[in-house]
This record gives sequence, structure tokens and C-alpha cells, in this order.
Amino acid sequence: MVGEFLPSTPILKEFLTLGKPQEIQLKKVNIQSIFNDVAILLRSKANLRNVEISQEFQPNLPQVLCDMNQFKQIFINIIKNSIEAIPNGGFVKIEGYVEDGNLLMKIIIDNGFGISKERNKH
Repeated sequence: MVGEFLPSTPILKEFLTLGKPQEIQLKKVNIQSIFNDVAILLRSKANLRNVEISQEFQPNLPQVLCDMNQFKQIFINIIKNSIEAIPNGGFVKIEGYVEDGNLLMKIIIDNGFGISKERNKH
């Protein structure tokens, strides 16, 4: 049909979902599956810059109560920034684990050039 656009790939559907303003919907989700979705979305950008995206999640992490789309957007922003901060190839790694029995920690590590002191002020 003329004027109708139906995305044919999961990646296009994901971008359309993230791009639409939506009502916040809290539900328990598996944080590792959210990361996997984001890694798929950003893999081609990472490949162009010779950056490897990896993960290390502790087994059996508890689910997190959150808005899945907002959490995906956070991951996209942080990982995309990490990829762009790595000029000549490298890595972006995310780790997830429980600390002190009830705290879910997220660490995103990269070997980029970091934020200058001047820029960090802003």
C-alpha cells in the first residue's frame, strides 16, 4: 500500500518502538536480555569502529523492575558514547552482578579516551 511502512526486521521494529513517546510501563525484566537486544542494535556501529562489545553477567541475576524501553535507551546512549570514544578499535564490556545479597551493579568499561576535565564540567 502507498504510504504504509511495515518494518520487516526486528532491528527496525526496535528503533521504531524506542523512537515513539510511550507511557511508562514498569515490569520485571531480565537485564541480560535487554543488553543483548542493545548489543544487536549497536553491533554494526561497533564493527565499523573495530570495537568488540562483550558481557559478563553473574548467573541467575534477579529481574529488575523498570520500563524496558527506557532502560534500553540508557544502554544505547552509554554504549554508543563508549564506541564513539574509542578511536582505533578496542572494547566495550558490561558486567552485571549482585553485591551484598541484594544490589545489582552495572559496570560499563571501555578503552576510550574518556572525558576531558574541561568537558566534564558541563
